[in-house]
Amino acid sequence: MPCRRLVRTRLIYWRSHFWAQVGEFGECELPFQTQDEKKHGTHARLYKTGDLVRWLPDGNLEFIARNDTQVKIRGHRIELGEIENTLMTFPGIKQGVVVPVSIQNMSSHSKQGTHLVAYYVKDNVMQRKDESAYLAEWENLYDHEYAQLDLQKYQENIKGWNSSYTSAPIPQSEMLEWRDPTLARIKKFNPKRILEVGCGSGLLLFNLLDQCQHYYATDISGNSVRYIQKIIEQLGCPSKVTAMKCAADAIPFDELRKNYDTVVLNSVVQYFPGLDYFEKRLVELIDSMHSGQIFIGDVRDFRLLDCFHYAILKFKNMHLDLSEIHYFASREKELLISPHYFINFKKNHPRISSIQLLPKLSKATNEMSCYRYDVILSIEEAGYVTTKVEHTKFTVVIDLPVFIKKQKEACFYIQYPNQKIAQDYVEYRSLLNKKYDLSQEDIQNLLTVDQIQHLFNHYGYDVACHLNALDPLYLNLIAHKKGTAREVEISYKKTNMSSTGYANSPVSNLNLYNESIERHLHKYLPHYMVPRHFISLDKLPMTINGKIDQKALPRPVLLSGDNYVAPRNEIESKLCDIFVEILRLPKEKIGVRDNFFQMGGNSLLVFKLISKIDSSFNYRMDASTIFSHQNIENISEYITSSSSHLKKEKNVRFT
Repeated sequence: MPCRRLVRTRLIYWRSHFWAQVGEFGECELPFQTQDEKKHGTHARLYKTGDLVRWLPDGNLEFIARNDTQVKIRGHRIELGEIENTLMTFPGIKQGVVVPVSIQNMSSHSKQGTHLVAYYVKDNVMQRKDESAYLAEWENLYDHEYAQLDLQKYQENIKGWNSSYTSAPIPQSEMLEWRDPTLARIKKFNPKRILEVGCGSGLLLFNLLDQCQHYYATDISGNSVRYIQKIIEQLGCPSKVTAMKCAADAIPFDELRKNYDTVVLNSVVQYFPGLDYFEKRLVELIDSMHSGQIFIGDVRDFRLLDCFHYAILKFKNMHLDLSEIHYFASREKELLISPHYFINFKKNHPRISSIQLLPKLSKATNEMSCYRYDVILSIEEAGYVTTKVEHTKFTVVIDLPVFIKKQKEACFYIQYPNQKIAQDYVEYRSLLNKKYDLSQEDIQNLLTVDQIQHLFNHYGYDVACHLNALDPLYLNLIAHKKGTAREVEISYKKTNMSSTGYANSPVSNLNLYNESIERHLHKYLPHYMVPRHFISLDKLPMTINGKIDQKALPRPVLLSGDNYVAPRNEIESKLCDIFVEILRLPKEKIGVRDNFFQMGGNSLLVFKLISKIDSSFNYRMDASTIFSHQNIENISEYITSSSSHLKKEKNVRFT
């Protein structure tokens, strides 16, 4: 029986791209082949194809794989190295790799063929340009949002807060429940002079003004600052507030001369381009203070990013598949930070006296209270003493009423599941085959933070709720007998996790250069060698052997399925082009009934969509219209039926 050897074929592929350029099949001249070799067919020069084959017992060759980077896609043999070399010639790209990927359709859950995907890493110059562009987009969004603010409701102005689940505005009652505990935490500092970075519409400012001597308010939006100034004049206290239009990286610290004891960054960190940018700003703020507190409020928890998108998909009755969850999570346009980042940050900055990681205390169950947290940094507070407790001293308790009823200690530490996220988080983790020892009955019987407070008070204890920096499912509860409570700081071991483990990179999702890169490649390569998708990464994943880990590269996913409906008129066609530009998806995959938000749209992109519609149709739309008409078909019908009412308005700043 013949030996089954692996051999490299030396067969000539007459139909290859090279021979097609020379002549028709059967008529081409082989270079370097002599007339004698052509005539007799002996000792003819053979050419290595790069195919790896197996020699079968019957003498035939069975194809196994390629032995080089050449791939065959839709009949074309393609050298990936050639594409990668061309990709690297684009200014600003320092690393790149091109990979053939079998892409899944999220609607039909079927494979949609193999496509070339280009992954690239930007250099520092391009990264800084991206950060500026990212901040400019948020500036434009909030200039638009704050163009018409109510001068009478300045203490309760909650415009712009929309639910990721329903796309509708979050009810005012829930927003005020979210705001009030934040105000209580800041007032506890007894602030005299406050610097707020990102003051917005003044939701905190106008409720803290009576508690302090002076308020420095900064915001990236010019309309925000002008609105603040109007209200201050209306209240008759212009000397008490200094309002400045500037980004977080342009605060005039020299002018302020460390003249404040409290810094507030509330619900603003998520609009920073990335973790490096945030850390630079935080270091600047610490260095700008003599002492006091820095309140970093409403930080989105990076550990819960996938769980958050799982909860949204579940609410919308969409298919709960890990590829879909990862797809939407990877397109996140806001910055999310893991709590453990702040633990390590404190260890590297000795001026920080203590740190508190606190859950949101709102009674409402929504994304603001479930997936966000507050951080309090105390900076060189003289006489500020805390008791450090190792996180290993906390005991997991499920049946809290039974446990506390038997408790006789004056002080004890508990890990207790967070009722607000337990159901969704346990379900999501089960998709990863990582299950908790927590039954459905246990989850249903969990107590809210408010109920926990009442329970402990009933048994004569004061209780403090802290975030668990290691496991997002749990809260850390610190209980003391009434009258014996003291400040406690939970101590964690420092980790050596990379920055990608602490936060996402929203600036990478801008994809500002994808179209330019694609045009660049079209100049030098045939159309079938130009990748279909371009994905920007902070760095390329590597194996322990120093090679690119292709299995760890994120896979693009297509969105449209069997319900695809093509544009049927000029308005729908124009809107489809706008969706393509904003969402950066292939045009043939965006149907008129595909939901803008299910394809990756968000509040930031809504205002880009409004701007594009404004310039294309000479119509002014507002955000609420997009949230209530979420696909091309509905927006087109709205434009057609309301054309007489949507004429472009004059520039109206405030009402």
